[in-house]
Amino acid sequence: MKAIVGLALAACFLAQASGAAAAAGARLGAVRPRAAPLRPRLARAASLAASGAAAAAGGARGSADDDARLAQTVDELKDARRTVGSVLLLGALNAGLARALGALGLASFPPSLLGMALVFGALSVAERASADVEAAVVGALRPGVTWLTRWMPVFFAPALVSLPLALAPLPAAELARLPVILVCGYLLTLIATAKAVGALPPGEAAPAAPAAPAPPRRFTRPFVVPLLTGTWLTTGAAIALFCVCGAPPAAASRLVQAHCLALLCCAYAAAEKLPANVRGVAHPTLLAAAATWAALRLGAGALACPAAPAADAAAAASAAAGAASARLITAFNARVGGGGGALLGMLPLTVLGFGLQLHDRRAQLRAAAPRIGAAVAVGGVTGVVCTALGARALGLSAPLARALVTRTITAPLAQLAAGELGASASLAVAATVLSGVMGANFGRKLLKALGVVDPVVVGLAMGTSAHGLGTAALADWPEALAFSALALALNGLVIAALLVSPAGAALARALLGA
Repeated sequence: MKAIVGLALAACFLAQASGAAAAAGARLGAVRPRAAPLRPRLARAASLAASGAAAAAGGARGSADDDARLAQTVDELKDARRTVGSVLLLGALNAGLARALGALGLASFPPSLLGMALVFGALSVAERASADVEAAVVGALRPGVTWLTRWMPVFFAPALVSLPLALAPLPAAELARLPVILVCGYLLTLIATAKAVGALPPGEAAPAAPAAPAPPRRFTRPFVVPLLTGTWLTTGAAIALFCVCGAPPAAASRLVQAHCLALLCCAYAAAEKLPANVRGVAHPTLLAAAATWAALRLGAGALACPAAPAADAAAAASAAAGAASARLITAFNARVGGGGGALLGMLPLTVLGFGLQLHDRRAQLRAAAPRIGAAVAVGGVTGVVCTALGARALGLSAPLARALVTRTITAPLAQLAAGELGASASLAVAATVLSGVMGANFGRKLLKALGVVDPVVVGLAMGTSAHGLGTAALADWPEALAFSALALALNGLVIAALLVSPAGAALARALLGA
């Protein structure tokens, strides 16, 4: 009996335990549905916290980027201020030398060549006297010289724009023979100079020149962007004024000049980005000059608007447009008030700044003194003699032949020598520019094809045969640039001195058969 009662009590206990367990399970099941939505909430909270942390970090990075951009802009403004101050210093020095030469009765002598020699000499003296003074002078000149060197090819473009005006008076027969004498004369001068210089030993090895800072590409932005904006603004203003409002011719002419100046700079900057094989055939300076010339022609046609009978309208329009184009190009290249004249005015400052380039490589120049002398002697004489004999053989007229004799010296000295020879100064400059264009386009490639890679030989050959434009083509090769600048100056001075002397002028006329 007791066993039966014990079993019954155990069964009741088990039943109660199972009921309690079931009740607890039911309560837990009721709690779980309420607790389940907490998990997504916690996950969302964690996600929001992570997003907030990421946003805070991104904000910190954005703030750091903004600070970096602001610091870069401040540095660019400081560099631009130093560059402007340096260019103004070079301009003041050039203007002072021009006044001094005028007072001495030597107004026709280029002050920039004298300034280049003075800068080089002054830095050499300062080097021996005080390193601090030398460093201060170099620091004052370096920003402007670097910027001028970077944009030197642009400064030659206005001379190319006016080239058709200088060649327009020539008869067609002489224009057809002109490329022959220019190409042959240039090739002979380049090759003879390179061979003569390369035949001499390089001399004692000079210590490496200090690495000059590369031309700053960041100056492209402050230089081009305002001009690009000005291009569109002046274009719209010009169209609105002289096509809708009937602007006065003087105001319209100035607007066209401003437009063409901006177009020239922008076209050069765009041409620099063309593939290397395209730039090898058509130099960016040539492309920029062609675009500017076309814009000036279009602007002149818009300004002309002749009133003529219907039968003669086409001929009158063509004549009026031609005359207006000549006036507009002349005004564009005017030294005072001309857009192209402002760029041409930078060339003397660039030549003056070559004195710093020479100072940077003074040891190399001393080591290469015999080779420099050979370049001037062989290249200068070859250029004059071959051009004179070639012009005589081709039967060119005396004025053109005399102008061509000066083609291997820089433009200011070519004008001086042409005056002494009784030649046209404009034709002399045209011949100089055409020789420079050939050198800028093909000089380095021809020398490389001949196996000439020595920067001394390349620089001396380019400066002697292609003067300013050839030197500008070496702006990205500082070692060759210094020697090209020296050859440009020495060859120009020596040949100009020979041509303006009575004996040299008589010899040139004898070679020409005049």
